[in-house]
Amino acid sequence: MALKRLTEPATLPVSFEDVEEFCKINAETEESLVRQLIETATQSAEAYLGRHLIRQRWQMTMNPVFAQAWSDIDYLSYETTVGNKGVQIPHGPFQELDSDPVVRSEKGSSRPVKSYRLDTSGEQVYLHVDLGGETAPGDLLAVTYWVGYGDHSDDVPESIKTAILTLVLNLYQERGAGGKYRFPLFPVMTPQILSLLSPFRMDRIL
Repeated sequence: MALKRLTEPATLPVSFEDVEEFCKINAETEESLVRQLIETATQSAEAYLGRHLIRQRWQMTMNPVFAQAWSDIDYLSYETTVGNKGVQIPHGPFQELDSDPVVRSEKGSSRPVKSYRLDTSGEQVYLHVDLGGETAPGDLLAVTYWVGYGDHSDDVPESIKTAILTLVLNLYQERGAGGKYRFPLFPVMTPQILSLLSPFRMDRIL
């Protein structure tokens, strides 16, 4: 399975004004540093949460045979209301499919999936597909979808934003001296930060 972000988020989950108020940092004179701090803290929070915060578009590609094997035919035929297994849509919060799933050949052609159904009954979203047995070596199933809490920072839960701001403050205090900003590869998740993020963390199977 491979994942590729097709559309970047339009904004950051916390604003420069938030950083100035929370961290007492002059965002105007240190704009480049503040943006770097926010991006680093956001990436760390998203990695821990298994979520993307601001609306963005992703594409998942995978072996269609695997997708077919994990799909629930009874669920596809609407004989059940909750699917068994299925292909987990990575990250979240899931918003919507951008288009119908397709199967792509090695030669570049594509065809729509015969039938599919999304199981959104739980926090995790699963895709079930029926490919009609028409697959060839080298084929890939492509699924394009949108995730995120919304288009704006106001859509992100306050606890997550507070955790990001706390991470920003910690990174700022640990920055290198002499104008050379060196941040830890993996910012430390303190108990305070974890307590803010943990209620929103997604269990990941893939």
